[in-house]
Amino acid sequence: MKKLLLVAVAAVSASLASNAQINKGTVLLGGSIGASTSEAEQGIFNQKERSFSLSPTVGYTIRTNTVLGIGFSYGHGKSSFSGDNTSSNHFGGHLFLRRYKSLSKSFYLYGEAGLGYRESESEQFHTTTDKSIGEQKNFFINLTPGVAYAVNKRIHLEASINSIASVGYSSGRRYNTSAPGNISKYKNVAFQTNLSSSNPLTLGIRLILGK
Repeated sequence: MKKLLLVAVAAVSASLASNAQINKGTVLLGGSIGASTSEAEQGIFNQKERSFSLSPTVGYTIRTNTVLGIGFSYGHGKSSFSGDNTSSNHFGGHLFLRRYKSLSKSFYLYGEAGLGYRESESEQFHTTTDKSIGEQKNFFINLTPGVAYAVNKRIHLEASINSIASVGYSSGRRYNTSAPGNISKYKNVAFQTNLSSSNPLTLGIRLILGK
């Protein structure tokens, strides 16, 4: 009886361990999409804002529970206030390495390290012929921890603290079209953490394809 119990426990443990793995050769698809619009009145002034963002990612499991991937991002926004109109665009990409640690049959902890680049441009129109242009380039390294729940073998729900710690280098310039020779430039190196954010938690979904 004792031997039978030990065999049963071993079989259950093996089953849980097997189900808790993300096997080599599987593909993970994820990302986010967002849009917002708002309008407010402040006395004689009217303020409007619109924005859209898209950030797809794809990863390949290079070995059990270790995923190497790539992601892209794009965003566009427009706003107007007190006669000034602003338009902005950004795009970028990043490489990431994610390591999962199984907690049970359905739960994982994971840590993700990322290396990326982002470029943005904004235009602020003061009149039909006068506008300010701002350009920025940013390189960054970040760390993102999280927890994942396997709804089934094809769908994971995730909660993460996006960029809990990051180091970045940025450079940019700003000038006015009425005085193109008067250019303001800057460079910046910064370390920051997302723990102080009022809403550091990010929720998402990831699809598992393959084995």
